[in-house]
Amino acid sequence: MSSSLHEPKTIYITVAPLSTAASENAEALNASTMPCANVTGDFDVYIHVKFLCSRALEFSERRGHVLDVIDEPNDKHLKDARLHAVIFASDWDLRRRCSLPICVAIPHHYNLPCVPSTNKTTRVGVVGTVFFRENRLALENELSLPNETLFGESNGKPCDFFGRLRIALAWHPTPEEADHTIGIRQREKPAERFTNPVVLGIPTFGYRGYPSYAEYDPEGHFLCDNVKCLREGIRKVDNGQLRSEFAALRARVMDDVSLQANARRYRALIESVTALVNGQARSNGTAPMRQWRVADPGLQLL
Repeated sequence: MSSSLHEPKTIYITVAPLSTAASENAEALNASTMPCANVTGDFDVYIHVKFLCSRALEFSERRGHVLDVIDEPNDKHLKDARLHAVIFASDWDLRRRCSLPICVAIPHHYNLPCVPSTNKTTRVGVVGTVFFRENRLALENELSLPNETLFGESNGKPCDFFGRLRIALAWHPTPEEADHTIGIRQREKPAERFTNPVVLGIPTFGYRGYPSYAEYDPEGHFLCDNVKCLREGIRKVDNGQLRSEFAALRARVMDDVSLQANARRYRALIESVTALVNGQARSNGTAPMRQWRVADPGLQLL
């Protein structure tokens, strides 16, 4: 393991193709990326993206191992004794599933190539390319917006989609009924379907059942658990209400989801894992568990 005087060499390891967000995090940290099959023992901290890499875990002596769960529901990975830390997508999930010396909540940073639209925007749209046509039609039918159909997002065209919206809906993808309680695994999802349009200045109503959404809006101005609430929220925005509330929400989100803020969080995490592996943690030799959010991205874990 590197001396504390040197920056630890970090690598992102993937079993599946590395996402754009993970690649950008790695670049911001000057970290390497590598598929599991090719990983070597030349690094100090190994960040396993979604899945554990058994080959990398063989390199255990004086090396740190971190699992970034993203949206992977496999709980058995979280209890692997060879791990030192886990990254969750929300404080709620951290509190529920953390069982290791170091657990942190790091949001999905904003990484779309889009900017706020300067054109007149007219549509209400449902965020997410997995929100299939039948889901959208079920929600559209329940909403019954006068003279309006819901606009859906297409693969590979996020800027075209967001550039047309006056209001965004980050709802749950359930075709059977629009008013629906989601399961526990869906509740573990990251918040980017809610935060992306907010960053772009689009008033966005999210499903209250997603804890990662609710953490951004403690007052609940832009959270709903039924279609009646959605309909009323759309009416308020169209009538010029909720402007100051949305400005406050957007400020919180933008502070939280920048790549720079996430890079600071990852660096603090890597430093803490390095200290733990080197036996430099506090008196009992373990690092404390922290519920760690963007409000204080400079927070030190140790």
